[in-house]
Amino acid sequence: MFTDLKVCYQLWLSATTLVCTVLVADGMDLYLADPQSGKATRIVQNVGRSLHKLPQTNAISFIQWEGEIATVRTYDPQSQKKKTLVVLPSGV
Repeated sequence: MFTDLKVCYQLWLSATTLVCTVLVADGMDLYLADPQSGKATRIVQNVGRSLHKLPQTNAISFIQWEGEIATVRTYDPQSQKKKTLVVLPSGV
């Protein structure tokens, strides 16, 4: 399963849905994976270590870096929509 990916942090949304960060050359990317099929799809690039399931939803939150700016975002695997929650203060 995913033998070509270097999975770092993971969050199980269900028995068949895994959200994980994957090491790439210069950072980490966020992937949605199905362990049964072995298929993994990149959602966004340049993310941090923090993955959290949002209560009473199917969505997750994560931190995405754009240069020196860190933004907390959400992703819903069912709708495939991403939303910005907040831009973090400098140095966080």
